[in-house]
Amino acid sequence: MSRIQVFLHRPRSRLLHSPVETLAKCAPPSPPEVIPPAKQHIYWLSTRKTLSAAEGALRIFTLPTPLVNHTPLVICGVALSILAQLSACSYVLHGAEYEAARSRIRLGIGTLREYGRTWPVGSQTLAEIKMIARDVFAQAEERKKAEEQVLDDSQLTIWEGLQEDQFGDCLGDMETFDYLEMLVLENGVA
Repeated sequence: MSRIQVFLHRPRSRLLHSPVETLAKCAPPSPPEVIPPAKQHIYWLSTRKTLSAAEGALRIFTLPTPLVNHTPLVICGVALSILAQLSACSYVLHGAEYEAARSRIRLGIGTLREYGRTWPVGSQTLAEIKMIARDVFAQAEERKKAEEQVLDDSQLTIWEGLQEDQFGDCLGDMETFDYLEMLVLENGVA
Protein backbone atom coordinates (compact mmCIF):
# COMPACT_ATOMS: atom_id res chain seq x y z
CA MET A 1 0.00 0.00 0.00
CA SER A 2 2.83 2.45 0.84
CA ARG A 3 4.41 1.94 -2.56
CA ILE A 4 1.14 2.87 -4.26
CA GLN A 5 0.96 6.04 -2.16
CA VAL A 6 4.49 6.97 -3.27
CA PHE A 7 3.46 6.42 -6.89
CA LEU A 8 0.31 8.53 -6.51
CA HIS A 9 1.57 11.40 -4.36
CA ARG A 10 5.08 12.04 -5.66
CA PRO A 11 3.97 13.67 -8.96
CA ARG A 12 1.97 16.18 -6.88
CA SER A 13 4.76 16.84 -4.40
CA ARG A 14 7.79 19.12 -4.08
CA LEU A 15 10.04 16.10 -4.65
CA LEU A 16 11.40 17.08 -8.03
CA HIS A 17 12.49 14.44 -10.50
CA SER A 18 16.14 14.39 -11.45
CA PRO A 19 16.74 13.94 -15.20
CA VAL A 20 18.80 10.82 -14.44
CA GLU A 21 15.73 9.12 -12.96
CA THR A 22 14.72 8.21 -16.51
CA LEU A 23 17.44 5.54 -16.31
CA ALA A 24 15.31 3.53 -13.89
CA LYS A 25 12.78 1.32 -15.60
CA CYS A 26 10.57 1.49 -12.49
CA ALA A 27 10.44 5.29 -12.42
CA PRO A 28 7.34 6.96 -13.81
CA PRO A 29 7.76 9.92 -16.17
CA SER A 30 8.41 13.20 -14.43
CA PRO A 31 5.50 15.61 -14.04
CA PRO A 32 5.67 19.27 -15.08
CA GLU A 33 7.83 21.20 -12.63
CA VAL A 34 5.70 24.34 -12.59
CA ILE A 35 3.54 24.41 -9.46
CA PRO A 36 0.56 26.74 -9.68
CA PRO A 37 0.59 29.23 -6.76
CA ALA A 38 -2.93 28.26 -5.73
CA LYS A 39 -1.81 24.66 -5.20
CA GLN A 40 1.38 25.25 -3.19
CA HIS A 41 -0.13 23.97 0.09
CA ILE A 42 -1.45 20.83 -1.63
CA TYR A 43 2.02 20.09 -2.99
CA TRP A 44 3.52 20.32 0.51
CA LEU A 45 0.83 17.96 1.80
CA SER A 46 1.62 15.48 -0.98
CA THR A 47 5.33 15.85 -0.20
CA ARG A 48 4.72 14.84 3.42
CA LYS A 49 2.49 11.92 2.35
CA THR A 50 5.09 10.74 -0.18
CA LEU A 51 7.89 10.82 2.37
CA SER A 52 5.80 9.05 4.99
CA ALA A 53 4.79 6.35 2.51
CA ALA A 54 8.38 5.91 1.26
CA GLU A 55 9.60 5.56 4.84
CA GLY A 56 6.93 2.94 5.57
CA ALA A 57 7.65 1.08 2.35
CA LEU A 58 11.32 0.77 3.26
CA ARG A 59 10.77 0.17 6.98
CA ILE A 60 8.97 -3.10 6.23
CA PHE A 61 12.30 -4.57 5.17
CA THR A 62 13.67 -4.18 8.68
CA LEU A 63 11.33 -6.95 9.82
CA PRO A 64 12.97 -10.36 10.35
CA THR A 65 11.47 -12.19 7.36
CA PRO A 66 13.27 -13.65 4.37
CA LEU A 67 13.06 -11.33 1.38
CA VAL A 68 12.30 -14.32 -0.82
CA ASN A 69 8.85 -14.44 0.81
CA HIS A 70 8.02 -11.26 -1.14
CA THR A 71 7.34 -11.17 -4.87
CA PRO A 72 9.74 -9.63 -7.38
CA LEU A 73 7.10 -6.95 -7.99
CA VAL A 74 8.22 -5.37 -4.72
CA ILE A 75 11.49 -4.42 -6.43
CA CYS A 76 9.85 -1.54 -8.31
CA GLY A 77 8.18 -0.38 -5.12
CA VAL A 78 11.54 -0.32 -3.35
CA ALA A 79 13.03 1.61 -6.28
CA LEU A 80 10.20 4.18 -6.21
CA SER A 81 10.66 4.64 -2.47
CA ILE A 82 14.43 5.10 -2.85
CA LEU A 83 13.92 7.63 -5.66
CA ALA A 84 11.51 9.62 -3.46
CA GLN A 85 14.05 9.59 -0.60
CA LEU A 86 16.83 10.68 -2.99
CA SER A 87 14.73 13.60 -4.17
CA ALA A 88 13.93 14.54 -0.58
CA CYS A 89 17.64 14.52 0.30
CA SER A 90 18.38 16.66 -2.70
CA TYR A 91 15.61 19.25 -2.45
CA VAL A 92 13.74 19.17 0.87
CA LEU A 93 15.47 17.59 3.87
CA HIS A 94 18.27 18.94 6.08
CA GLY A 95 20.02 17.92 9.28
CA ALA A 96 18.76 14.85 11.14
CA GLU A 97 15.93 14.22 8.65
CA TYR A 98 18.50 14.21 5.84
CA GLU A 99 20.67 11.65 7.66
CA ALA A 100 17.63 9.45 8.42
CA ALA A 101 16.64 9.52 4.74
CA ARG A 102 20.17 8.54 3.71
CA SER A 103 19.92 5.58 6.11
CA ARG A 104 16.65 4.55 4.48
CA ILE A 105 18.30 4.80 1.07
CA ARG A 106 21.06 2.49 2.28
CA LEU A 107 18.42 0.09 3.61
CA GLY A 108 16.67 0.12 0.23
CA ILE A 109 19.92 -0.48 -1.62
CA GLY A 110 20.69 -3.40 0.69
CA THR A 111 17.21 -4.77 0.01
CA LEU A 112 17.76 -4.54 -3.74
CA ARG A 113 21.13 -6.25 -3.33
CA GLU A 114 19.43 -9.16 -1.55
CA TYR A 115 16.72 -9.36 -4.21
CA GLY A 116 19.45 -9.36 -6.85
CA ARG A 117 20.80 -12.61 -5.42
CA THR A 118 17.50 -14.29 -6.24
CA TRP A 119 16.04 -12.34 -9.17
CA PRO A 120 18.13 -10.76 -11.97
CA VAL A 121 15.77 -7.79 -12.13
CA GLY A 122 16.91 -6.93 -8.60
CA SER A 123 20.52 -6.63 -9.75
CA GLN A 124 19.54 -4.55 -12.74
CA THR A 125 17.42 -2.21 -10.59
CA LEU A 126 20.22 -1.98 -8.02
CA ALA A 127 22.68 -0.86 -10.70
CA GLU A 128 20.20 1.78 -11.97
CA ILE A 129 19.48 3.11 -8.48
CA LYS A 130 23.17 3.29 -7.54
CA MET A 131 23.93 5.24 -10.72
CA ILE A 132 21.06 7.65 -10.02
CA ALA A 133 22.06 8.04 -6.35
CA ARG A 134 25.64 8.91 -7.27
CA ASP A 135 24.44 11.56 -9.70
CA VAL A 136 21.79 13.02 -7.38
CA PHE A 137 24.19 13.29 -4.44
CA ALA A 138 26.87 14.83 -6.70
CA GLN A 139 24.34 17.45 -7.88
CA ALA A 140 23.28 18.12 -4.29
CA GLU A 141 26.93 18.62 -3.31
CA GLU A 142 27.40 21.08 -6.20
CA ARG A 143 24.29 23.02 -5.12
CA LYS A 144 25.57 23.12 -1.52
CA LYS A 145 28.94 24.49 -2.66
CA ALA A 146 27.19 27.10 -4.82
CA GLU A 147 25.05 28.18 -1.84
CA GLU A 148 28.16 28.45 0.33
CA GLN A 149 29.80 30.60 -2.37
CA VAL A 150 26.77 32.90 -2.38
CA LEU A 151 27.10 33.25 1.40
CA ASP A 152 30.80 34.02 1.06
CA ASP A 153 30.02 36.66 -1.58
CA SER A 154 27.38 38.25 0.66
CA GLN A 155 29.94 38.51 3.46
CA LEU A 156 32.26 40.39 1.10
CA THR A 157 29.56 42.85 0.04
CA ILE A 158 28.77 43.69 3.66
CA TRP A 159 32.44 44.38 4.40
CA GLU A 160 32.95 46.25 1.11
CA GLY A 161 29.93 48.41 1.93
CA LEU A 162 31.58 49.68 5.09
CA GLN A 163 33.62 52.59 3.82
CA GLU A 164 36.31 54.25 5.88
CA ASP A 165 34.62 57.63 5.52
CA GLN A 166 31.59 56.25 7.40
CA PHE A 167 33.77 55.89 10.48
CA GLY A 168 36.22 58.73 10.07
CA ASP A 169 39.78 58.04 11.07
CA CYS A 170 38.94 55.81 14.00
CA LEU A 171 39.29 52.38 12.30
CA GLY A 172 41.85 51.37 14.89
CA ASP A 173 39.47 52.14 17.73
CA MET A 174 37.95 49.16 19.64
CA GLU A 175 34.49 50.73 19.50
CA THR A 176 34.63 50.59 15.71
CA PHE A 177 35.49 46.91 15.74
CA ASP A 178 32.63 46.26 18.15
CA TYR A 179 30.32 48.19 15.83
CA LEU A 180 31.52 46.20 12.81
CA GLU A 181 30.98 42.95 14.69
CA MET A 182 27.45 44.03 15.60
CA LEU A 183 26.70 44.86 11.93
CA VAL A 184 27.93 41.46 10.87
CA LEU A 185 25.83 39.67 13.47
CA GLU A 186 22.71 41.71 12.60
CA ASN A 187 23.08 40.74 8.96
CA GLY A 188 23.28 37.05 9.84
CA VAL A 189 26.80 36.65 8.59
CA ALA A 190 28.93 35.10 11.28
